[in-house]
Amino acid sequence: MKAGSSVVNPGCRRSRSQGVQKSDIDQVLLVGGSCQIWAIQQLFMAYFGPQHVQLHKPFEAVSHGALALTQIAGLEDYLRHGYAIRLWEPYSRSYTYFSLFESGTKYPCGRSEPLMLQAALEGQTEIRLDIGEVAHVTEAEVTYDAQGRMSSAPLRQQETYRSLELNREQVCMARLEPPGQLGIDRLAVEFEVTEHRILVATVQDLLTGKVLVERGAIAKLS
Repeated sequence: MKAGSSVVNPGCRRSRSQGVQKSDIDQVLLVGGSCQIWAIQQLFMAYFGPQHVQLHKPFEAVSHGALALTQIAGLEDYLRHGYAIRLWEPYSRSYTYFSLFESGTKYPCGRSEPLMLQAALEGQTEIRLDIGEVAHVTEAEVTYDAQGRMSSAPLRQQETYRSLELNREQVCMARLEPPGQLGIDRLAVEFEVTEHRILVATVQDLLTGKVLVERGAIAKLS
């Protein structure tokens, strides 16, 4: 809390030096990743009052503010994270990841070709799509010398996967009839991201020709 106060108090002192009092501030807009920290939110709410603190657009606010100032007609939106589908390989008995959309992709967007999927288990009767965020993480070792000075050395970079659906084992998008067989392409899945950042999927059964899911919503992307 002291660290947050050291940011708020100097800012308020500077505004007072410019003739702007606390009572003159009607709205406080928090932007950036740090404002997602609960303690930071509580600090600003306690100082300015919860009715004056806006938290609903921590990342888009700067872009929209720039739009208002420069009177640009439109705003191009891009995905901040990469997204992939996690697939179970029955023969190697391990998971693999297939990239769907790269970080920085402009949306609304869709994949140019459908993704062909096979049954993960012999006799599979249900479809579950495990979609997640893919991030590049660099691990580093932090050390301190005798004077308490901190230094760090990068160790390695790796990709991490975080599922968007915490309860994915309970989610069944569609059912296969007849059941799926190993080694045979069974589903064609078309993925797209809507203008509202909703990931949707259209699933077609290649064996029967039926559309099992028509633009079904999977998750809200960030």
